Amino acid sequence: GKIQGFEALLRWWHPERGTIRPGLFVPVAEQAGMMVPLGNWVLRRVFTECRDWPGCDISVNLSPLQIMASDFLKTIDALVRETGADPRRYVLEVTEGVMLDRSERVIEVLKGLNYRGFRVALDDFGIGYSSLSYLRSFQFDRIKIDRSFVQNIEADLDAHSILRAIVALGHTLRMKVVAEGVETPVQRALVQAAGCQMIQGHLFWMAMPPEEALALLEPKRRQARRLA
Repeated sequence: GKIQGFEALLRWWHPERGTIRPGLFVPVAEQAGMMVPLGNWVLRRVFTECRDWPGCDISVNLSPLQIMASDFLKTIDALVRETGADPRRYVLEVTEGVMLDRSERVIEVLKGLNYRGFRVALDDFGIGYSSLSYLRSFQFDRIKIDRSFVQNIEADLDAHSILRAIVALGHTLRMKVVAEGVETPVQRALVQAAGCQMIQGHLFWMAMPPEEALALLEPKRRQARRLA
């Protein structure tokens, strides 16, 4: 029942079209060769913006193109030095697609992130190229169950059974399980009953500016001040 953390969300504000979601502009950035600098810009912004937020972790999505860049770990090191961020406060999320290759390079990068103190989560689990083999090759901190298994959970017994199976798998492998896309109290009750340790979705809050998110942590900030 407490705030565990936040996920950084990227929006492109267009003067004529308004807010454009990543599903539209990220493919364009990838095709234009801009995904790596865009991803690094996001990391710098998040490391700077959330550096002193009290008592929570911050999740950031990584692009497969970032991970495969030859200088990615050096870039991460430089950003940490530049911003003074504590890697232990950040969860870096990767999708199943980046694990499809399962090359030594990908595993090396993920282990390098762990060595630096970052936690790594497997995002959108269950809809991509799901394979148990890469769950053996790397110890993820979290598995994030894709929202498609949550959206119809009230009426779809198969979705509920799959959810319980994924949760059991995660617990067996010592990984925390996060349910994404929870929008109703019934969905919340069902994913909790299935054993999900963390819940994310619009049931709690919609996307918001950083200053509003920080205001939600004000009780933790006051407590930290008292302890100090």
